[in-house]
Amino acid sequence: MHEWEELKRLSLLSAGNLRTLAYTAKLPLASLRWRLFLGVLPVELFGQDDAECQQVWQLAADRERQSYQALKARFIVDPTCVAKEETDWKRMNPLSLDRDSPWHQYHQDQHLRNTILQDVSRTFPEEPYFRHSRVQRLMADMLFVYAKVHSSLQYRQGMHELLAPLLLAVDRDAVARTSEFPTGLLDCSFVEHDTFALFDRLMRLCMPWYQVPPALSPRASDAQTPIVAQCQLLMDKLAALDPELSAHLRQMDIEPQLFGIRWYRLLFSRELPRLRDVLALWDALFADNVSGTLRLVDWIGLVFLLANRRRLLQGDYEDTLTTLLHLPPLPRPSPDALEQTAPLPSSPQSPNVTAFPTIDLPVAAPKIPFQSVSQPGLRPIQRLALQAAYLRAHPSHGAAMLVAGQYRVWEQEAWDVIEDLDTPAVESSTASDSPKPQPAGPLPPLPQARKMYTSSTLQQKRNCTASANYTVSTSPRSVPSSPPQPASALELASVLSPGETLLSLGSATAQAASIAAQCLEILALGSLDRRKAETLAKCLHAVSRIWQDEVVRLSNLGPAGPNSQGTAESQLRQALRELDSVYIDISRIVTFVAGTLLGGGVIYAVNRPTGKQAVQPVQPAQSAQPVQPVQPGKRAPGDTSEFLRYGYPGPVSDFIVRSRYAASYNRALRNPNWVAEHLTRENLQGTADRADSEFHEDPDIPSSFRALLKDYYRSGYDRGHMCPAADAKKDTQAMNETFFLTNIAPQVGKGFNRNYWASLETFVRDLTKSFDDVYCISGPLYLPQKEGDKWMVRYEVIGNPPNVAVPTHFFKVILAKRKNESGFAIGAFALPNKEIDNSVPLTNFSFPLEYVEKAAGLKFFDQVERKAGVVAPLCSKIQCTLDHDAWKKKRQQK
Repeated sequence: MHEWEELKRLSLLSAGNLRTLAYTAKLPLASLRWRLFLGVLPVELFGQDDAECQQVWQLAADRERQSYQALKARFIVDPTCVAKEETDWKRMNPLSLDRDSPWHQYHQDQHLRNTILQDVSRTFPEEPYFRHSRVQRLMADMLFVYAKVHSSLQYRQGMHELLAPLLLAVDRDAVARTSEFPTGLLDCSFVEHDTFALFDRLMRLCMPWYQVPPALSPRASDAQTPIVAQCQLLMDKLAALDPELSAHLRQMDIEPQLFGIRWYRLLFSRELPRLRDVLALWDALFADNVSGTLRLVDWIGLVFLLANRRRLLQGDYEDTLTTLLHLPPLPRPSPDALEQTAPLPSSPQSPNVTAFPTIDLPVAAPKIPFQSVSQPGLRPIQRLALQAAYLRAHPSHGAAMLVAGQYRVWEQEAWDVIEDLDTPAVESSTASDSPKPQPAGPLPPLPQARKMYTSSTLQQKRNCTASANYTVSTSPRSVPSSPPQPASALELASVLSPGETLLSLGSATAQAASIAAQCLEILALGSLDRRKAETLAKCLHAVSRIWQDEVVRLSNLGPAGPNSQGTAESQLRQALRELDSVYIDISRIVTFVAGTLLGGGVIYAVNRPTGKQAVQPVQPAQSAQPVQPVQPGKRAPGDTSEFLRYGYPGPVSDFIVRSRYAASYNRALRNPNWVAEHLTRENLQGTADRADSEFHEDPDIPSSFRALLKDYYRSGYDRGHMCPAADAKKDTQAMNETFFLTNIAPQVGKGFNRNYWASLETFVRDLTKSFDDVYCISGPLYLPQKEGDKWMVRYEVIGNPPNVAVPTHFFKVILAKRKNESGFAIGAFALPNKEIDNSVPLTNFSFPLEYVEKAAGLKFFDQVERKAGVVAPLCSKIQCTLDHDAWKKKRQQK
């Protein structure tokens, strides 16, 4: 067998070399190697004569297969088959309540099987292999048998994601059995049996992370559970290796089990973007299993934290938690960056700062080539495994800073970050019910597309996008010193991947080419994909503003050598004209309007049928009329044309309508004036996860009046939602829209945004249990405070330069109604923007509606007649109390 001979050749017939190569090489027969590493087959025979291996290994494999077959026959019983052999028809009645009846046990098992099937059907949804009915049936049977065998543990969520990569590896290596060795070990007739043997060995190592001690009382501390203790041990190690990062996470009050439970139970399978990365990481993880424990898991988690060290230290609570729950892809360093990478020395740089005693590894432990971390051919996950092994061998602060420094270099000089966008998932040749290929999903939203590239990558693209030979994987060494003559947008559209969205800092020609490529892709589908079209509209609307700035910038530039002002402007205008021509067909499908801006023909989205609506500035009616010259002394009553002949100065209040809320934005304070919602039991349902969203500036606000992400950087304030993300679980788009900075205001984090204000948001949602319709308007206040004998309005302004005002207070005004009642319940609350103790009752912040209106300068619910019998105080209808403990438990569960 060719793969077996190749495996022996690469390992030089040495089990130690086989373990070492798992860190750096792409080896064949992963399932066979894992069976050796996890003890299903005796690894010490590897490298011996094939005849001896065949005899011993085949006996071990047959024993495992017979054992699983017996378990399956014992626990998976078809009562209809048993009924044919039974004569006691009363006992074999499907409705029998007899405990000895096979039907009784069958019905009891159905609940467990349904739970397993529900999880199995959601396993790695992006991988077509796991959509096959055969694969799902195999997984369900194995998990059911395991749960019946281990009745004290049973089935727990997450086990299916440990089983899935094992099944894929075994199924991929399976062949028809012949006399040639080792085809008997890879017999495709025993894929299920061999996978179960692997899964059983792996669960022996992971079982403590799934266990809850039976003696643990419901009131006992969570720290007593093994998995929580393991997460705490991870943070203890981080405190010794990187005190600054550890202190930052503790200050943020982020419990390690929020992210650590998933890391340990799933062995990081959810943290990696592709399943093949999971297989590569597990190669190293299992190869390191020489003492019956997964000793490398802790250190892999530490390297993930160090790889995102800069992002974690710079983020506020929500950014930090989002990063931990949704780890960004590992950077793929360029060859230049690898040359600049500091090597991993064989001994610690600073022995006097060692955090732990040097670990004595077993004799059979692989000799890991740490110097290979800068080898160009390695995958990012293989580098991470090498760094984890290095930290374990040299657990010191200096070693941790060395690893963090490597990632700083790699992030600055990364390329080919997006790889194999169109590569299909690995499919099994033995699956007989392959589904039809599905069309590509929607284009990545704007924020994710911007995150895919580092600043260095964008610089390479700025220098190279005009070349018709440019591809995504171009090495930085091949970047020409001077950009060639720019190509047209349509020429570039045939070269660039449709998945690329060059919106940040790219040349206007490259932007036009990318959007043109996406237009061509949608047209090529032959049928409308509404979600993809709406995503494209968002990209077009955002890029139009970048083009506006580019035109203004070019118009202010003087001649600059061969690329003069006129040449640059003409190239821009030509690119945009070509984009217009490409977009004609798609504009017939989706409701778009093509406009002309500065002669460039920029496309922008208006009148969206669903989702976010275009921002409409609110101005007096007079300013909308054309101004006519007026002779002095003949001005009509109310005519302002003499005073506003050359324009209306404002104020302009940007009015925004989105999927789950409407808002008014204050350009001077860079905060919303108010944000209004309508809540019902139905529209609060959904599965969207805030971990998949990130904060972003609102492109619909003119750039000179926007709140910026950098304004909040290290400001000491959280980005507080006015419309909470939890109110927009309907779909991902609605959730993403709550993260626009036009829905955000600076809030004190600990004790307010993360505690009291969050409990108030939960209180408002819970009102839908008592009322059919709940209308809520939230916003900031800037109230005076007495200083001596004077009242002064003082508030902080954050940003550099100062840009965003920090409100002194926040309000929530609530109107609730029951369908079977004619009246309304109204409540108005105003809370100071500071830490509030949970013991303070909510009623302390309840005020008459008129007071809040006067303070905000707003009129709330003016269509409701305010008189007795029509409106009643909200707190007279329900009990106005906050359940802080329930909210905290819910956050920890998430």
